[in-house]
Amino acid sequence: MMLTMTLISFTVASLLAITAVRCAPSNLPSYFKVCRRSDPNLEKCFKSSADELRPLLVKGIPELSIPSCEPLLIPEVVIDQGTGAVSLKSVYKDIKVYGPTQFVIKQVVVDFDKDRMKIKIFLPHLRVECKYVIDGRILMMPISGNGLSNANYCKYLSLINLFIAKPGNKIIYIPKFTH
Repeated sequence: MMLTMTLISFTVASLLAITAVRCAPSNLPSYFKVCRRSDPNLEKCFKSSADELRPLLVKGIPELSIPSCEPLLIPEVVIDQGTGAVSLKSVYKDIKVYGPTQFVIKQVVVDFDKDRMKIKIFLPHLRVECKYVIDGRILMMPISGNGLSNANYCKYLSLINLFIAKPGNKIIYIPKFTH
């Protein structure tokens, strides 16, 4: 489930970063608050923009191709690790995440000279439902199972490090993602 939490954090941060960095002001809907690079209070502006965006993320923003995030639907996550004495493959399907739009941005650091953005987000409560299949082995002991999973996560803090492309490009490169 840690991979699922990583994916959730990544999704929330990416939605915010993509709409903040990727879209030129002329392409944005009029209700979207644009933060200028020259703004001395860029972090405050970014947080304010995210707060205004939050209710829209619940239902999605079709004009920006952002789907509904409440619940956040993830079709499948596959974890396949190890070979030999310790190996485990788990598949999670039909993942529904409740609560990702309740994120709180704790910190934003943008370094335009290095094309980097760091976002620290806090998720007060997430509920995750999914189907799972696990098959593996630890030493000689087989591990297998399947069924429904319900998980609750409280007070989840995530730090996302992003490299952003130059203006005009529609690429966000994420070489390091810590949570």
